[in-house]
Amino acid sequence: MEDDGGEKSSFVIGMIENRAKEVGVAALDLRSASLHLSQYIETSRSYQNTKTLLHFYDPIVIIVPPSKLVPDGMVGVSLLVDRYYSATKKVVLLNILNCLSPVPLSPFPLHIVDSYAVSFLGSLCCFSIDNCDLPFQVIMARGCFDDTKGAVLIKNLSAKEPSALGLDTYYKQYYLCLAAAAATIKWTESERGVIITNHSLSVTFNGSFDHVNIDATSVKNLELIEPLHSNLLGTSNKKRSLFHMLKTTRTIGGTRLLRANLLQPLKDIQTINARLDCLDELMSNEQLFFGLAQVLRKFPKETDRILCHFCYKPKKVTNDMLHVDCAKGSQILISSIILLKTALDALPLLSKVLRDAKSFLLANIYNSICENKKYASIRERIGDVIDEDVVHARVPFVARTQQCFAVKAGIDGLLDIARRTFCDTSEAIHNLANKNREDFNLPNLKLHFKSRQGFYFGIPQKDVQGKLPSQFIQVVIEAANSMFERIPKISADCINANEMTIRL
Repeated sequence: MEDDGGEKSSFVIGMIENRAKEVGVAALDLRSASLHLSQYIETSRSYQNTKTLLHFYDPIVIIVPPSKLVPDGMVGVSLLVDRYYSATKKVVLLNILNCLSPVPLSPFPLHIVDSYAVSFLGSLCCFSIDNCDLPFQVIMARGCFDDTKGAVLIKNLSAKEPSALGLDTYYKQYYLCLAAAAATIKWTESERGVIITNHSLSVTFNGSFDHVNIDATSVKNLELIEPLHSNLLGTSNKKRSLFHMLKTTRTIGGTRLLRANLLQPLKDIQTINARLDCLDELMSNEQLFFGLAQVLRKFPKETDRILCHFCYKPKKVTNDMLHVDCAKGSQILISSIILLKTALDALPLLSKVLRDAKSFLLANIYNSICENKKYASIRERIGDVIDEDVVHARVPFVARTQQCFAVKAGIDGLLDIARRTFCDTSEAIHNLANKNREDFNLPNLKLHFKSRQGFYFGIPQKDVQGKLPSQFIQVVIEAANSMFERIPKISADCINANEMTIRL
């Protein structure tokens, strides 16, 4: 998915087929902890349905069984993936692997077979997936595509009951997508070094019969997502595509849903009518429309990503995980809890707005979410530990301070001591800034903070008469400002105290 603002794809897809050209697909969204299963019969030799799904999900990883030593009728998907992702993309990743691997890797696409290869790839994948825009192919042994194990995993990991998913009734019918799910989950847990917690995945069975399939060529010619001449006319021309003209959504999830509906429009009459009834009510009831728009601003933009942090847990806790370098993981977890608290605090406002809604869709949201007592219980449990006044902040140092003081005082003695150290060090830095303003007659001297750089001073060049005092070191000129680092030691002490507090 094109834009970085939450629209970039985070899908890992597993695919397998049988002799009857029936294809099973399992698409795991790492961002929202959701698993989408599909199984269908390919009616064309060009595998048009599979191409459409690949274009729709835009995966970062595709997992397929090996194409060697199997009958010709069962290699169509593997060969399609070989053609769909050019050799250039795979060679770039293989060059990285060959440089870092202690054992030379095969020039073939990646062969993941458990053992040392999985552990080696796990140490590398933070780079390959998070920092590399090039999707790649993973080849797993056919034994990993186990439909029986897939059914057990879905039963244990799904947030819904198996009967609600239709798994008990259609187990034998959907064996291919269950096999793909087993391989996808196995690879994801090995690569990420995590275990997906029970009853945390949102699992859906998607059939192509519920949507209109639009092939990639038509999507391009109709300019649904991207304009045809964006490369020639510049990035501002993106607004001329249908997607960017309609993109006035309040949340990142709404943006992804809009994109999904443009690429795979619904053809289920009941669902379409329910959405139209909801739209009619919003258009006719201004109080509901503007009230809902205002309440949505109170929610975090990516609630699904926040919830995703609570769906994975590390396979084992080691001494390395408790090191200061891993404080970033603790920061993300605390930040997610604060954002979850923010979302739960906004639920009463949403409940007030939707209380009198008449349409089926809005009424269902009110009954299933606003009136769900489980959310009040979660909010109460968070309130037992997290301070009521803590809010999410985007300014780096303010965010760190909020994370330090998120847990209520008196719960942990060591935590209170670490907070005191952090406060003393932070106060010393600000006192130093005030002292430098007075000693060097620099009233416009500013104290800045960046997550990677720490604290540093900055001053507009117009306020500098001649040369800066020799006490200021590492001077860097940026635009109209002179920025210089004057407090490396005390800044490092403050950051260390902050990280120690967060880890505690």
